[in-house]
Amino acid sequence: MQDCTYCHTASFGLVQKNIQSAYSDGKYYEIRECSNCGLKYTFPEPEASILDKIYNEEYRFDLHRLFSREKTYRAKKLLKSLNLKNEITSNLSALELGAGNCELSNTLNSDYGFKVTAVDRNISGNNEIRVLNMSIESFLETQKSKYDYIFLSHTLEHLISFDVIFKRICNFLNSGGRIVIVVPNAIKRRKHWGYWAIPVHLYHFTEDFLKLLAADNNLQVESIDFKGIDSLGFLSGVSAKIGLQRNVAPSKSIIFVLKIFSLFFRFGYNFGNSDLVFVARKR
Repeated sequence: MQDCTYCHTASFGLVQKNIQSAYSDGKYYEIRECSNCGLKYTFPEPEASILDKIYNEEYRFDLHRLFSREKTYRAKKLLKSLNLKNEITSNLSALELGAGNCELSNTLNSDYGFKVTAVDRNISGNNEIRVLNMSIESFLETQKSKYDYIFLSHTLEHLISFDVIFKRICNFLNSGGRIVIVVPNAIKRRKHWGYWAIPVHLYHFTEDFLKLLAADNNLQVESIDFKGIDSLGFLSGVSAKIGLQRNVAPSKSIIFVLKIFSLFFRFGYNFGNSDLVFVARKR
């Protein structure tokens, strides 16, 4: 058995077994937890070639665009909770890693006046912000700028060797700068919880583990909050329960229904604890 990625302890407990998702191709996975540091992880770890195939061919932003209005709503609610209006933001810089369709980055720019850089694979261009179509790993190797805010919204759980990458990310924070992390809140969950999303979600985090991660990277925790699951996560759970695979293409009528569903479901952001929102400041 492999050692824990984070603390290198070879002692684990089983959290869930026989888990599938729309991305697992009928293969079953387990969720295991390190007995020492509490990190949860997907087992067995998927091969890099499998992940590359999913991200390059199948983990597309097309489906996410169906829920773009909901994602913008959630971005606005998140940023409002950070009380950014209380700061002079016109000269502040922000970096979003794993920006998707840039709903959060665009809101930072248009509503708060941040100078924003957005990074993701297969990302589309945007004239209002600086958009870099590359992996996070490539960005960290080539860029030298520092930022007042760094956002990782549903990104950390996708990263191989997340601990090494996170340490490097913290080097891009200005002194006193904040890092805002949003991850699925992997407390005790049911087997078909939509945010397990294996195998693309390699790791699964809790409040206690993020506190440990912050302390190990010279970050002071400022706030911890919890929000409800989004439409895509909810529907992913339903799909996992009924065994629906990703090669089932939705019809135009289904797409219409999904958009309407998302318009109403977005208010679920205000209820529940499936999203863990973690804010820390660089000392």
